Amino acid sequence: MDETLRRSRMTGCYVTIPTMFRDDADLSVDLDAIGRHVRFLIDGGLRTGTGVLLAGGAAGDFSTMTFDERCAVAERVEHGVPGAVRGA
Repeated sequence: MDETLRRSRMTGCYVTIPTMFRDDADLSVDLDAIGRHVRFLIDGGLRTGTGVLLAGGAAGDFSTMTFDERCAVAERVEHGVPGAVRGA
């Protein structure tokens, strides 16, 4: 992706997405809850050019997740709502 296109996609409000965890013994990442939250934001009008989703660590949770969990969160945000989110 060229720089001009990349910059055009990185405009608007930067919205941090909390990483939701399940209330289980492992405090596993709740990918379904993250997907619902992304859907809520998109249904509320967040689009390329009006906002940027920041996922996986805005509140320091990045350091508590494994590499695979971080990848799963990024994939859920980008691909969890088909056609709605574009990776930068």
